[in-house]
Amino acid sequence: MTRWLRWMLAWAAALLLCGAGAVLAPVPDARADTPSAGLGRVIADLGVVVPAEGKSGFSFDGRYYGYLVRLPDGGCAVHVYDLQARAQVPLTHTLDACFLPRWAAHADTLWWQVGIARPDLTAWAWDAASAQVSQLATDAQVQVALNLSADGRYLAFAGSSDSHPSPVAGDYGLNWYVFDRTTGVSLPLSHAGLSVTFRSWAPVGHHFVASTHVPASSGFGSCFGSGSSCGAVSPDSHGWSWSGDGTALLGGAGTVAFSVVYDYTDDALTPIPRGTGNISYAYFLGSTADRLLAQTKVGGVLWDRRTGSLHTIASTEPPRPSPDGRFVLYQDTAPDAYRSYDVTTGRSQPATFRSSHDQRLSGNAWTADSASYLATGPGGCSSLRQWSPITNTVSLYGPPGLQSCYLALAPELGPSSSSSGRFKNVYVTHPHQLSLGDPYLVDLRRHVLVPMTGEPLEWAPAGPDVLAVRTDDTGTSERVLLVDPTPVPDVDDQPRWSAATPANGSTFRVVPGQRAQLQIGASDLQGTPVNLYFRWRTAAGVPVRSAAVGWTCDRQRLAAGATQARCTYAPTSPRTEVRDVDVWAVNYLTGAQSDTRSYRVEVGT
Repeated sequence: MTRWLRWMLAWAAALLLCGAGAVLAPVPDARADTPSAGLGRVIADLGVVVPAEGKSGFSFDGRYYGYLVRLPDGGCAVHVYDLQARAQVPLTHTLDACFLPRWAAHADTLWWQVGIARPDLTAWAWDAASAQVSQLATDAQVQVALNLSADGRYLAFAGSSDSHPSPVAGDYGLNWYVFDRTTGVSLPLSHAGLSVTFRSWAPVGHHFVASTHVPASSGFGSCFGSGSSCGAVSPDSHGWSWSGDGTALLGGAGTVAFSVVYDYTDDALTPIPRGTGNISYAYFLGSTADRLLAQTKVGGVLWDRRTGSLHTIASTEPPRPSPDGRFVLYQDTAPDAYRSYDVTTGRSQPATFRSSHDQRLSGNAWTADSASYLATGPGGCSSLRQWSPITNTVSLYGPPGLQSCYLALAPELGPSSSSSGRFKNVYVTHPHQLSLGDPYLVDLRRHVLVPMTGEPLEWAPAGPDVLAVRTDDTGTSERVLLVDPTPVPDVDDQPRWSAATPANGSTFRVVPGQRAQLQIGASDLQGTPVNLYFRWRTAAGVPVRSAAVGWTCDRQRLAAGATQARCTYAPTSPRTEVRDVDVWAVNYLTGAQSDTRSYRVEVGT
């Protein structure tokens, strides 16, 4: 996350501050002589490194971490840490590499460029399989090195080659080539009479898309290639985005965006069915190209490319699909009400989820494993809640106190969640605080907030849960720790509900003189004491300090630390009122929480 983005988020957090929030323990100070992130255990202390600002970091499988170390002469050296071996990888080179160290998207290959301008600019790569460093595009002069293909085999670059000159001059004075690391040959992408500008590699394999231009004309289009050659050409298409498996592209034709799909499996360019209406944006669902979700004036429209079927998701705001493409969370017609659509079964049901509407700033986002959705609200940013689509249950974090506000970053704004989906980053801001806030991890399995020191950089995208944490940031250098946040010992200390009558989500409708009863209880597998907490909210979701008039609870401590409460609501004065009450159980010793039960109380005259 860039320093500019951190400043902007801090400014946004100041605008989001609201009255009630969570009372949390102060963030512990890290001792200079003992590297610590304030939680879990440090796997590796990488020492003082050059600020990465989005470059390098973890390999696609989470096994390696690449970074830069400043040399005494002001240059940089590439370093790689092997998380599986828990050791530095010996790189036998003395290269100045202060620019663009990056991993291939789907291979343990790290590449970088040395120098800033031709003829001194060269490209290099380290492959984990061979443990060797090699120079790329040795048969050409590199002007701009763009990126490796996802499988690490091909390098796309702008430059020139005496043995394979470009047949036409490229746009903006750049002639685009692809270097094949297997053959050692760099070939131009342009054809006779057609200038080709490389755009992007597929996230898997080595398909690519490029833009085309007929010299001395206004004809622009696209071509779809693989490896080092561009094959099929579409003269009137643009704006492509990839499916997760790299087999298809979604783009526009003519003046209409998000209107066609190109499929590499059959080289077919297929229009999106007109039944979807005017599309404001669209994207592939999950990791394949089978399904596509489009946003139109009537809401979301799900297109199954295998069957050709269309399913309308009537939502008043953009639907929120899970990363695996199975669930789509969308807003119902009632305020703050949501529904969940299961793509695999075709069933839709009311969701227990509630939230604020500003999903970008409040960071409403799915976890990486699609098992949970974390959001703030409703009623402002003082509430943090986790919704689980499989069980359709909500877990409320807190209990909220005064003068604090949650900020959970959306994935595109910063580190989001661990690969297992167990941990997610959030910040807690306070009144008049100019920084982004105090960083915390949410343990989504134990339902607890854990304070941390330093700034989270990124999660390993696969493998064990490992978080890169920045400490001692001076602007020109920083100390980076690789941290496993899993608690030691890692026991199942989450309370379980032993009784809940009536069912979660029930509504009590009473008039003065009548009464409604709630019986609820919880226990812990470890036999530690469990306490019950109640929180009242207005119909708009805003937390209130006191229970509704006429509410009483008789609590009893049972054997092995279990707790049971028998609550009665018996209003006496004539009035009309709607209140919600949330109930959750907390392990007295560890703070682990159950999921949250929610009930609505409606009082009529």
